[in-house]
Amino acid sequence: MVNFESRDRKRGTPGDAMSLWYESLGYCLMDSGGDLLKEARCILEHLSMPVPRSWWQWGLEHGCIHKVYVDVLRDLQKTLLKLPELSGFRDFGLMIALAFIDDDAEDSPVKFGRVDSAYSLQDYVLSAKMVLDARHDLKSLARLIEKDQKTLPDTSS
Repeated sequence: MVNFESRDRKRGTPGDAMSLWYESLGYCLMDSGGDLLKEARCILEHLSMPVPRSWWQWGLEHGCIHKVYVDVLRDLQKTLLKLPELSGFRDFGLMIALAFIDDDAEDSPVKFGRVDSAYSLQDYVLSAKMVLDARHDLKSLARLIEKDQKTLPDTSS
């Protein structure tokens, strides 16, 4: 696992919130007991949380993405693609869109970006597609990832 503790926040690099998010994701995946459906749910819930959203907002503002975020996204994508019903997540834009699906659910007590969310895997897919259709700026971030350009290097040691 990558150590996210000591990073420069001015460059949009991982910090304490990323560490807690990553730790939560790790525990959730361990608790899944190797059940692929539970792992996928865990990943979708975590990609719908505010921490990944901050990655993409920073990327939209600065026109680049930190390599650590790209690496995390690619690793999580490998697990999601093991399930045929999640094949749409070959598109990084769809994975990025997950971070914005709670925008319309501000007043709702049920959120996508919560552990043990009540939403189905299909709900995540459909909601992410709706966000991506409405947010063309997120597609530009996906293109950066697909081309592996304009990523800030990992500066941790």
